[in-house]
Amino acid sequence: MNVFSPVTGAMRKVFGTRNDRLVKAYYRRVEQINALEDRIRPLTDQQLRDRVNELREAFKQGESRDNDLLYEGFAIMRESLDRNVGIRNIFHPDHKAKFDVSKLPSAVQKMYRDVEAEIATKQPAPVMGQLEMVPEHLQVDIPVELYQAVREMYPESRPPFRCRPFDVQLIGGMVLHEGRIAEMKTGEGKTIVAPLACFVAVIEGMQCHVVTVNDYLVQRDRDWVFPAFYRLGVTVGAIHPYHMLPEPEKKKMYDCDIVYGTNSEFGFDYLRDNMKLRHSDQVQRRRDFCIVDEIDSILIDEARTPLIISGPAHDDAPQYVKANLVAEQLAALQRQANQKTAQRLREPDFVKNHTGGGVTAGQLEKIIAKFKDLGPDYIDEKEAGMIGHTQYYVVKREQKQANMTPLGVEEAQKIVGTRFYVVGNDMGWDHLINQAVRAHAVYEKDREYVVQNGEVVIVDEFTGRLMVGRQWSDGLHQAVEAKEAKHGVKIKQETQTLATITIQNFFKLYRRLAGMTGTAVTESTEFMEIYNLDVVCIPTNVPVIRDDANDLIFLTEGAKWKAIIEEIVEKAEAGRPVLVGTTSVDKSQILSEMLTKKHGLDHEVLNAKQHEREAHIVEKAGQQHVDNRNRTIGAVTIATNMAGRGTDIKLSKQVRDAGGLHIVGTERHESRRIDNQLRGRAGRQGDPGSSRFFISMEDDLMKMFAGKSTMKALSMLGMQEDDAIEHKWITRSVERAQRKVEERNFEIRKNLLEYDEVMEYQRNSFYGTRQMVLEGEAIKGLIFDYLAEAIEDAVGTYMDPHFVQSQISEGVKALIGLGIDPSKLRGDNLSEIEPQIRSDAKADVRQEIEITVGEYMDESMTEEAWDLKGLSQWAMSRFSVDLKQSKLRQMSPREIMEDLTVHAHELIDRKPLDALDKYFQPHYAEQELAIWARNKFGLEITAEELAGSDNERAGDTQQRVAELIYERAEQAYIRREIEYPVTFILEMVFGAVQQSPDATAWAADQLVQWANRRYDMGWTAEEVTQHNGQQLHAMLVEASEKWHDEKLDAWVEQNVKTGNLDAKTIAERVKDRWGVELDVEELEELEDDDRTALVRDKAAGVLRAELTQLEQYVLLQILDQSWKDHLYAMDQLKDSIGLRGFAEKDPKIEYKAEGARMFQSMLRGVRDKVTDMIFKARLTPQVQMRNVYEKQQAQHEVDQDLGVRSTVGTEQQEADLAAARNAGAGERQVTQTIVNTDKVGRNDPCPCGSGKKYKKCCGASA
Repeated sequence: MNVFSPVTGAMRKVFGTRNDRLVKAYYRRVEQINALEDRIRPLTDQQLRDRVNELREAFKQGESRDNDLLYEGFAIMRESLDRNVGIRNIFHPDHKAKFDVSKLPSAVQKMYRDVEAEIATKQPAPVMGQLEMVPEHLQVDIPVELYQAVREMYPESRPPFRCRPFDVQLIGGMVLHEGRIAEMKTGEGKTIVAPLACFVAVIEGMQCHVVTVNDYLVQRDRDWVFPAFYRLGVTVGAIHPYHMLPEPEKKKMYDCDIVYGTNSEFGFDYLRDNMKLRHSDQVQRRRDFCIVDEIDSILIDEARTPLIISGPAHDDAPQYVKANLVAEQLAALQRQANQKTAQRLREPDFVKNHTGGGVTAGQLEKIIAKFKDLGPDYIDEKEAGMIGHTQYYVVKREQKQANMTPLGVEEAQKIVGTRFYVVGNDMGWDHLINQAVRAHAVYEKDREYVVQNGEVVIVDEFTGRLMVGRQWSDGLHQAVEAKEAKHGVKIKQETQTLATITIQNFFKLYRRLAGMTGTAVTESTEFMEIYNLDVVCIPTNVPVIRDDANDLIFLTEGAKWKAIIEEIVEKAEAGRPVLVGTTSVDKSQILSEMLTKKHGLDHEVLNAKQHEREAHIVEKAGQQHVDNRNRTIGAVTIATNMAGRGTDIKLSKQVRDAGGLHIVGTERHESRRIDNQLRGRAGRQGDPGSSRFFISMEDDLMKMFAGKSTMKALSMLGMQEDDAIEHKWITRSVERAQRKVEERNFEIRKNLLEYDEVMEYQRNSFYGTRQMVLEGEAIKGLIFDYLAEAIEDAVGTYMDPHFVQSQISEGVKALIGLGIDPSKLRGDNLSEIEPQIRSDAKADVRQEIEITVGEYMDESMTEEAWDLKGLSQWAMSRFSVDLKQSKLRQMSPREIMEDLTVHAHELIDRKPLDALDKYFQPHYAEQELAIWARNKFGLEITAEELAGSDNERAGDTQQRVAELIYERAEQAYIRREIEYPVTFILEMVFGAVQQSPDATAWAADQLVQWANRRYDMGWTAEEVTQHNGQQLHAMLVEASEKWHDEKLDAWVEQNVKTGNLDAKTIAERVKDRWGVELDVEELEELEDDDRTALVRDKAAGVLRAELTQLEQYVLLQILDQSWKDHLYAMDQLKDSIGLRGFAEKDPKIEYKAEGARMFQSMLRGVRDKVTDMIFKARLTPQVQMRNVYEKQQAQHEVDQDLGVRSTVGTEQQEADLAAARNAGAGERQVTQTIVNTDKVGRNDPCPCGSGKKYKKCCGASA
């Protein structure tokens, strides 16, 4: 017994719970806000706006205290909501007719008419964040006296003419402002709470993102609060998928102070931004403060589905069809096995005959009960063995997994006609067939997915909503499509991940996170552990009077449905609306058919298939109507889970008098929170209402966890099939089952997060580097880092004391096909080590033959199962030995080994090793390093320069050599900075002249503008035309050298350091000379040296602008392709890492270690590709009589395609961006994005407009 429980209970009675104490503290702060109301209300609309600007400036200057800002901010926002969302509706065209002007005092009536007249003079006006024009009635100020008169007419805060937040809503706003979760019951006005916290955050200089559950609520909530923000000078926008909101408009929305959107759209925009090819194209610049509405739905229910942007991978459609046929045959075999086992289990002596060998009768009885009660799918492999049940695959429903057993694999191999695990065969069949089995055994139509318009659309298991545009990964979606192909579904191309992030890690990117919901307390532990979010339960404005009846429990599902129908009909005919919650689409359809056929009762069905209408259906769910038999009955609405969430069910007066809304739960959900959400739809704001759940022992939850013991308990109570009971035993059993599922789901989400920790680090690191490149910041520093790392690695490799031996080992492998341990190679010339090489090779080949023959002719298998065909092919490919299958059948494994060994040794003796002689040349390693430096950087370094002296230590030699190569590479890079911009501009202007002689004047003008702007040359077009290309190149390079050396420093000294100039003057001079905009405020805050360094860096950036542009192209294309390949590899790793558990290794630890290794390998690959190209790539201008800084095309100097081909990006990058734009595209159903690029034929007219053929014009240098 816990002796502390009574003490704890007594203390709570005296001091209250922690939540009680928090709420009391909030109420004290509410009093402070209320005390400001008398000071705020007399302010005119203009004075309120002025006060907002004053608060913003005061915070910026650090002159405001947090509490004072909070109190006054909330008071101002409450007043604005009441004025502009409520009272101002007296002029709204939709509500104006409902307002009786005659009830106003005569003086105020005149004010009303004056305002009305002023409104008539206005025209709809544009505003940031609003696609439509701002209506006229929002553009005028209203006298304070008119506001006060309307308040007196409508003292209660009810729409449409009042909207004054209640005290509990102020508490909710404060909870959000502090970065906590506000639990507020349904109908408590959460929509009005978020603007309070947002307004104060905006004053504090933050941008706010408000997340809602669907696009309808995004626009509805934003439009509803827009007048309150608009009248205070605060901008508010809403984002939607690209087919609803084009990118330019979305960018404007993100420039607003407050942005409304769905969690997926915010997340996808983050991923898309990190795929953009220009910094100016990015939309989501800030992640300051995020408020998540229905936070449990988004951070808990949807957290198991990461956000993924996918692109086409490869086409395996024929294999999916074949895998589906195999799965169907395995399913047929499994059904036969199930029937045979069921017959055997009915034998009277079955338990007695199978007891023994460590198997007890009690164990057998439990397994038999599980087989009969739950079905064969709930039996694992060990249990199946104990009762002699044949399994072709094992189903784990709670994990949504299904995998073939060894017996199933054998059958599948027979059907396919190949062995799955033999090197050289197609080893993907095992995975494809397992996914097909999973599609058949676990994923049910109208439960996990629906088929619409010839496509498989996923159904969200928690909300019942369609997840249009989303696909299951790893080929599962294609497996389901193959299963449904007979219904006209086409198999889409399998996708690979282009960008991904979990919901958890996306929201962790915000500086401050908060949320609100009606049900959060049951998940408070998870919110704290994963998101570090505290939950505060806020009391209702009016006490809840809903009657929550005990659950009714039935033995069978049929009896339960019968009772549900009776309950619905009884309540509806009594004039009470009924909301029926189901757990799946198919059950909502079954119930709908039963209501129609048996009673002909009018009703609405709200499920994933009617997503567009859900909000409107829910709004009417609390009304009465006259049915086709002329009876006034309550509306009946059938909804999957919490479809329609976020929309209030409003009751008419007649419904309130009849007893309010009645909730019917058709079964308990896995989560208590979902059940509470359904119940919470009734009894809002003190309305009457009731709820009851109906349960059968055949429900999924009860089958999974209740078991036979509960059935026995019910039988002991004398329960019959149609009986309904209410008993605490059953209630406790249900609660235990729900807790188990909640714990399991929490562990799944936590496990997902732990796996994603690897990707989170990698993603943040990679995106940080990419963003730096995209913004053009520190690119030179990044390249020099890559150079230093590449040189250090190369020197460490080539100057290693064992480098020559390792090269000899690799040479032997290339010649003979066998590796030799480098440490065994001793000798100063080839003649000394050749005997050793041949001897070791013969020993190794003997071992290889023994292992391989053992694999093809496994003595633990029957001779019929030996793969003699595979062995024959291997012998031919490896040793050129023609061993026919007929001959192999006549030989023993030992004879085959001996025969192959003889041939192998003869082959080794015949192989010449003269090619190894080069490794013994003097300074071989230094020569190889010099070649590497020449190929990599174009450096001319001799082996003698690199070779160490006799008295120089190896470590010192490596350091000296690395410094030497780095110094030469740095010099080459600086030279490239000087020459490349000149080469580029001259190629452009001379290319124009070659294309069209008429372009000479234009080309000269372009060159003059560029040279004078860049190097202050003072040239004229006439002077330029007097020099040839070589002369111009020499003159411009000389000018470039001077500006890089002394002239730039002299300019900075004169225009920044001399004369004690103010920041504004410096900024003007920099803009005038270099065309660069500087932030004056930033300049003012910098010390003199830092200011000088900033200006010099900006000017130096202009001098090397063309090189920076090229380097951006090179880096982005290499980074993007490498990241894409890395994500694909990480997907494969995640799919296979679980197998390491068989080796008694923790898959999670293995995944982290292997993922880190793969990431480092990717970074090395990026470095090597960048350093390969950075000295060789160049931009080839596509001249079409245009300005200097328009589009260019990048290409490599040598005849080698290294991917640098376009100013914006490669075709693949553009295709990936197109796929990204379609991610999460709502109703727009996109399966594959194809980017069409019109290619110009060699004999077609050149697109530059010269009139020449392409091959004679721009195509000449292509």
